[in-house]
Amino acid sequence: MSPAKKKPIARKPARTSPEIDKLKITLEHVAPSIWRRVLVPSAITFAGLHRVIQESMGWLDCHLHVFRVGDRHIGMRDEDSDEDGRKIRVASVVADRGAVFGYEYDFGSAASTTRRGST
Repeated sequence: MSPAKKKPIARKPARTSPEIDKLKITLEHVAPSIWRRVLVPSAITFAGLHRVIQESMGWLDCHLHVFRVGDRHIGMRDEDSDEDGRKIRVASVVADRGAVFGYEYDFGSAASTTRRGST
């Protein structure tokens, strides 16, 4: 009797991990320094990053906000922002690792700088 042939095993494709960015968020004009380091998917939008900042700082998302990247103002679609943050990925605008950009919340009350790094 000849040995039975084994059927090939169907394998699932290997899962690839999403790229992760490490961001350092530092509040401006406060002493002692208040900062958070967060890990986010590289594909995160500015709207998603806004939610991460709100959670990491313990804020309640009750005020307007805007990200300032060079001459661009990205945030909620209103008179203070030129572009809708729900549609723009952070990595498409802040391409360089180590780049610094601004986030303003409750205009005049809380501002932060964010440095984009990698894990």
